[in-house]
Amino acid sequence: MKAGRPRKAVKTLQAANTMLNETAAEGTAETTDIDLTENETAEVDEATTATSAENPEITRLLVEFRTLYRQHQRDIVETICVLGVILNQLRSLITESFEKTVNERLPISPATATRYIKIAELNEADSAFVDHWKSIGSAKLYYLTYLRTAEERLKTLAPYSPEDLERMSQPAVAALVGYQGEEVDQQLDFDKQSKVFKRFIMHAGRRVTELKEWVAANPGKELDEDLIQEFDALKVAVMELRKIIR
Repeated sequence: MKAGRPRKAVKTLQAANTMLNETAAEGTAETTDIDLTENETAEVDEATTATSAENPEITRLLVEFRTLYRQHQRDIVETICVLGVILNQLRSLITESFEKTVNERLPISPATATRYIKIAELNEADSAFVDHWKSIGSAKLYYLTYLRTAEERLKTLAPYSPEDLERMSQPAVAALVGYQGEEVDQQLDFDKQSKVFKRFIMHAGRRVTELKEWVAANPGKELDEDLIQEFDALKVAVMELRKIIR
């Protein structure tokens, strides 16, 4: 086993390699007793069929990548479900200052925290559903939280498999479920902008301090026009940005 490879993926990967080796050796795909899920078997069959004229090593690498990537997505969702539970507990303790606490003391934005919580709540309500769709990744799974009931989820997603949604773009999945999350998206954009603004304020503040120190260290010397304009522009920018992010 190669170092760093997730343990959960090892059995699947070994089974996929075995199937590919048997196919390459015998020239045809035969029924085996390999313990693959239906989706993983389809993945191997697809790769074998689509690349039958290729070097078998290319086929093997494609299957290996897709198998591990799918497991990686599932692992991320499992972690987010746990994080979402923790965040929900935190929110119940500090309701009024939850967003402020997340923004100042955690490495995610309040909008991201909300998404984690919604995925965790869906997992608590219907763990079998989440388990079935884990491989599409957390970003797309978040959109599925907007299907409020089991009946709505079944009706909307019945024509699709996880592989279908894996191939879809995030906007396509959002449209499929009728996602109306503009306010959340706007908050997410503001969170990103706010962090950029704060970094600029810190830079601008340091630059203004440097200019003041230069003036103090060089009495009688006049700043050239470019430095004067920079100094004035920085002071105005800092004041305006502080108003925006308060």
